[in-house]
Formats: sequence, structure tokens, C-alpha cells
Amino acid sequence: MNVYTVLMHGLGDQVSCHLHDRPSARPMARMMAGFRNGTIDRIGVVANLEHRPNPAALEVFAALGIQSRSWEDVKGWTDARELPPLDPDPFPARLPIVQPTVAVPRNFVLFNQLAGGVDRCLDDPSIYDAIKQATRLPIVKVGRTRPAVSIDPIPCDLDLTDKTTVPQSFWLAKHAACIIAPCSWMRNMTWGFGTPVIELVQAGRVNQETMDRTNAEYARKAYGMCSLNFWCTWPNAKDDFIRALGACMERRKTDGPIPTSLWPTI
Repeated sequence: MNVYTVLMHGLGDQVSCHLHDRPSARPMARMMAGFRNGTIDRIGVVANLEHRPNPAALEVFAALGIQSRSWEDVKGWTDARELPPLDPDPFPARLPIVQPTVAVPRNFVLFNQLAGGVDRCLDDPSIYDAIKQATRLPIVKVGRTRPAVSIDPIPCDLDLTDKTTVPQSFWLAKHAACIIAPCSWMRNMTWGFGTPVIELVQAGRVNQETMDRTNAEYARKAYGMCSLNFWCTWPNAKDDFIRALGACMERRKTDGPIPTSLWPTI
């Protein structure tokens, strides 16, 4: 038997759908369990017909040992969603982590200014000053640039932009004191590793559609978000950002990394 799963939209959707402990993750978990025990011969992932393959999401699948395939490749294969429940049903795979090859500070804030939507990107250099003054920690920056999009870089202490794979970014997220990013896939790192995440939208850049969508996502705790997820408008709500950052740093200092299993399933 050969089985495939379908790639969702962006990296955040993919991680939340297939790797968070929720019903939507069961099919892929069953597929991987069958592959490990030999009841499934070959497995693969294909892109949703309505969307182009997301390279970052494919990196996650590759790290889990799931090869990207075309719809032609999987003709006659079984869709993972058609697999029957197992007893007991397996848990989803853990987020794959790979340690970066560069030296990283022992304590640091992980920062990303880039996002899939241009209006969600950040370009105000004073964000660096605010993070630095509030945490007194080195700031490590990650992210992926796009040739057609020009965003003024925000300063940092260690720039790993375009220098890490997604599994390496997961490793950094796991070990960071806190994560500050645009509204993006990094919101999943709270349930993934227990790392607090503050998302910023920047006044003058963000559009109303993004604001409305983000409000709705936080209201319904989408993507498995929990009490360690915060979002603020920069610089309008700078004081709120500083307070949230202080709360995140205190929580991380007292609790340390929190196992995924301790977070409630949303």
C-alpha cells in the first residue's frame, strides 16, 4: 500500500494542521505509523491543487522523511484521510529540529521581520532598540527574503536571515527566551516548544484585512495558540508590547521550556 498526504497552504497552516495534536493531524500520523511498521510501503506529500508547493513546508516534510511527489506519481495511491483509525491512534510527529552550524548565544531573543504577506512585514529599526532595552539579551534574526520584495532590514546582533533551514529555525525557537515576529508560522512555537511568542503588526504597513483576520484568529485560539501568544500594533501599542515582553521573559525564566504535552489541545 502507498499513501500520500496533501500539503496545505503556508508553513503555519501546515505545521498546525499536521503536527499539532488535533483531529486534522491523525491521518498523517497514521500514515507515518504504517510506514514505520511496514504496513505501508511508500509515503509522500503532494501540493494542494489550488496552490503552488510551499518550499518551507516541504523542508519540514523532508526532515520527517516524507518525499515530495507529483499528482502523477501518486495515481492509485491512498489518501491518508481515508486510513481507518488505529487503536490506539498515534500522536503526530514532533517538530523536526536541527541545530544550526553557527555559534548561537546561550540566552537570546529570536526575531523575524519577514512574512508571506508584504503588509505583515516589519521595517521600523526602533523595534530593535525596544527589544534590546527591555531584555538586555542578544537578538538573533531569522527569515527568508524574496527577490521581488524589498524590506529595509532591522538591526540585530546575529543575522541568520536566509542562512537557516526550517528545522534549524525550529531549534532556535525551542532555545529562545522569547520570539518576536510578524503574524506568521512562528505563533506555533508556543505549543511546539513552550516558547512565548509576541506578534507585531506595524501601523502604516498593515492592512485592515490582516488586522481583522488576526483579531479573529486570536479570539478563537487558531493554530493552537495559548496563554503564551500575544499580539500588538507597533508603535501605537508600544507600552503593551513592552509589558507583554516583560511577562514573557518572566514566564520563561521561571518555567523554562515547557513540554508540548502540558499544553491543552485547542
